[in-house]
Amino acid sequence: MIHQRQGITLIESIIYVALIAVVLTGVVSLALNMIDLKARHLAMRDVIAAGSWANSAVADNIRGAESIVSPGPGLASTSLELLFPGGTSRKIYLKSGGLWLAEDSGAGQLLLPGYIKASNAFFGRSSAATRIDNINYTLDIGTDKSGAYGFSISLNSSVSTRQ
Repeated sequence: MIHQRQGITLIESIIYVALIAVVLTGVVSLALNMIDLKARHLAMRDVIAAGSWANSAVADNIRGAESIVSPGPGLASTSLELLFPGGTSRKIYLKSGGLWLAEDSGAGQLLLPGYIKASNAFFGRSSAATRIDNINYTLDIGTDKSGAYGFSISLNSSVSTRQ
């Protein structure tokens, strides 16, 4: 008499479950790595975009200025004060991890989004006695997160006033 097999044995079931578990472990691991890389990429993108915008805002203010009030020639400072035509003054400075722009001692406008922090702003003025003032500056900015998703950059620029 021929004996027909119906169904699968316990050993076969265990082997199938183990194979499926190995495949699912690989898929889940790949998905988690992709999510992690996406979060890192977004942090980098945000810092670079905010840094580029802040750098442009600082450079545009320097280019539009009639003269530099502070720092003095040959000196450096963590803030920059500019004088514009008509007597308007603007100050760029660090406060509470933010890069700020204030006009005529007014309240001030934050130049970076709240989750992007500025850790350093350094403005150095050339000592040459010329008609054109030149400022070399460094801005260090990054995310307010530490660890795997933290990202920071240092921007260095040299800009002259419009004269």
